[in-house]
Amino acid sequence: MKSKYLFIWIAFLVFGQSLYASNNLFAQDSIKTCADCHADLVGKKRKHAPIGESCENCHSATGVTHPGESKGFELADRSPALCFYCHEAYEQKNIHAPVEMGECSACHETHSSENRSLLLVSKEKLCFECHDSDLKKGKSIHAPVEMNSCEDCHTAHESEYKSLLVADKSTLCFTCHDNVQGEITSKHPHAVAVDDCFTCHFSHSSE
Repeated sequence: MKSKYLFIWIAFLVFGQSLYASNNLFAQDSIKTCADCHADLVGKKRKHAPIGESCENCHSATGVTHPGESKGFELADRSPALCFYCHEAYEQKNIHAPVEMGECSACHETHSSENRSLLLVSKEKLCFECHDSDLKKGKSIHAPVEMNSCEDCHTAHESEYKSLLVADKSTLCFTCHDNVQGEITSKHPHAVAVDDCFTCHFSHSSE
């Protein structure tokens, strides 16, 4: 009887620990294993934080042998719900169209990127992927537009102000043009000129 229990105990030590080690090996080496085949996704300069932890933060095993003809992994949730596992949802009045439609990947890489904030292309080019480059055409171009610094006036995701402005339009221009505020008030005392520079000026460029 004792020899029977001794055999069971030895079997547990040998096979049980082997199985435990196997599971641990998958968990610890899953990042390396995925990167071996998907270096084109994860090998760029800036990496999405979950990649440094585990690919399984965003991907779930389907039970199908991987790699194979069918997908061995699928997203743990649909976009943008998956993104909001870590990133805060946007709830302000005005939301950038790609964000509102749940298309985070319209602007961001999901795994790694050569650009900051995992942008698809540099921020100097990104906005003009969708927005008309004619905004930069004209004899006189607004400095932030000319320098491709759209974020000087606009937020990328959401805003309490129309056109995703970083501040109310009655005060936004004076963030940079504070030296002319007194002059405008003295020469154009009517409210419309003081409260809305766009009554007389284009915001991006002009002939």
